[in-house]
Amino acid sequence: MQMRLTATILNILCLSFYNTQAATYTAISSGNFSSSATWAGSLVPPTSISGDIIVIPNGININMNQDLVLQSASSITVNGSLTGATGKFLFIGSSSLGGNGTIDVDSFSADFTSGFSFTGNLSAGVFYSTNAMINAAATVLIKNSLLLSGGITTIAQGNLNFSPNATIKLSGGTLSVIGGGAANLNTAYNVVYKNVAPIPGIELTGSGLTDLTIDIPATSKLMLSNNLSVNGMLSINSGILDLNSHDLTLDTNADFFASGAGMSGAYGGMDVSSSSSLYINAKNGLTGGLELVPKSTPATPYAQPQLKNLTINTDPGKFVRMGSPWDLQILGVLDLKSGLLDYGHITLVGTATISGGGPSSYVVTSQTTVAPPYAFTNYYHLSMPVPQGTTRTFPIGTLTRYAPCTITNNGSNINTINWIAGVCDVVRDHGMNGILWSPSLPLVAATWSIWSGGGAPVTADITVIWDAGMEVNSFNRNNAYVTEYDDHGVTLSGSWDLRPTTPVSLAPNGMYGMKRSFTNSQMGGLYSVFEQKTLSVNDVKATGDMHLYPNPNNGRFTLKGNTQTDEQLNITVINAIGQVIYSQDAKPLNKTLNKEISLNGIASGIYMLKVSNQNGTLSNIKMQVE
Repeated sequence: MQMRLTATILNILCLSFYNTQAATYTAISSGNFSSSATWAGSLVPPTSISGDIIVIPNGININMNQDLVLQSASSITVNGSLTGATGKFLFIGSSSLGGNGTIDVDSFSADFTSGFSFTGNLSAGVFYSTNAMINAAATVLIKNSLLLSGGITTIAQGNLNFSPNATIKLSGGTLSVIGGGAANLNTAYNVVYKNVAPIPGIELTGSGLTDLTIDIPATSKLMLSNNLSVNGMLSINSGILDLNSHDLTLDTNADFFASGAGMSGAYGGMDVSSSSSLYINAKNGLTGGLELVPKSTPATPYAQPQLKNLTINTDPGKFVRMGSPWDLQILGVLDLKSGLLDYGHITLVGTATISGGGPSSYVVTSQTTVAPPYAFTNYYHLSMPVPQGTTRTFPIGTLTRYAPCTITNNGSNINTINWIAGVCDVVRDHGMNGILWSPSLPLVAATWSIWSGGGAPVTADITVIWDAGMEVNSFNRNNAYVTEYDDHGVTLSGSWDLRPTTPVSLAPNGMYGMKRSFTNSQMGGLYSVFEQKTLSVNDVKATGDMHLYPNPNNGRFTLKGNTQTDEQLNITVINAIGQVIYSQDAKPLNKTLNKEISLNGIASGIYMLKVSNQNGTLSNIKMQVE
């Protein structure tokens, strides 16, 4: 009996000792992970192991047809191959991974700071990492996504590679390469920052960086530590990109998108300073609204964003659309290689210069707001110094036309003031306000806003430049002059002036120019180019002795006058925004027109009535409907 009891106790002790030892699962045959035929002793490893060992020898190929979790000092050695089925993941936390074989899984999750001695090939569709330390000469391939949710993922040895268009997503983690490690960032890849204020690592340094998405808390910043080049979509959904005295290049295939609000509530925000440059080489331009924010905002009221250099180099005719509630100051070079810069107010400071500029590369300076019965034209501007004795070209234009001007400083010894210029592609009867004249009068369809800063009298020449396509209503450039609106175009009380005919000159790019000079006088206002007969139609009576009455009226009136011909006429009524609301032919009798017109349902406002024949306009009459 005693001998049998002793044997039983020994058996229990042996079993207890066996159960406290790490179990070792060794693959002996290629096959499914879950198959007993795959493993020695038909012992299939559980889906989650703790303190146990898995060995896949050389020449053995295992299909991981189930999830596998290793934690609490477990280990797996792969000298053969481990291939994960779609949707299955391999998780290694506080465990070891060794061997020199091949691992190819749908998802791989790493949470270890030591114990990585694998020197083979590790491929994962999605690689999750918190604090992973890759400290062996493995070759790691990310097929789809690298997700860094915390800590520092460090490549201390081996190589980290990415399949084309893979994405690095950071939501609390960072990526670092030290020692003998390497990350191949030359293939096209994307980066997404999500949820928390990020600390950028090597992920922004690769030549293959394509799309960059910033979706962090609205008051947080992604602060650069190196120059940045993006060749895809730069999206700022929330938060601010801080250049931090570095340069940003938006390359050939780049664009910009903002789905959230920036500092002004309209655009995605980017902090800039006088140490940063912005190079826009995007062939299709920028379709989103890139808002440049002064580095000091909101600490310094009225601070203006500054850039050292700004280069625009898109395909011809493409727009670079940016915006800001502040003027943009350029301290180095504004380089207009190709494309249209649609920003707002731009100021060149001190010794800053402009390079390039022409019909396919200029600064857009016009913006129109319609408010019937009068419309209002607002001007963006380009501003820069014009030192004494020099001439500078302002390469400005509208959304559709290049219409530059030049300013020659002939006498002012004030070299520190900035001169300001903008242009729009309409002419109004009261400068910036009122009804449109350009649809009906012979003139150049452009109004330039040109000012000298500082308020001191100046001696200077301005030359406005236009192309033949801007000449409307049979305009004769050889019988024209530069006209000025005499109260600077901000009220309805002024008028355009009448001057002697001025010689027209040929300008570069097949354009035309005309000069107006100022001698020791205040210079600043709105300028256009009129033919000598343009102002003769300013009031109710017009050429051809044509009248309409009553004026004002309720939409019913009589048009009467001497036409000097019995040829068929066309009568057109145009509203304040240039739309034709009435057009009808009429036949004079004995060279006299007497026609009653009824415009039923016409809205109150100011209108232009035009009488024309096949040879051109005979009369323009301003009419008020009450």
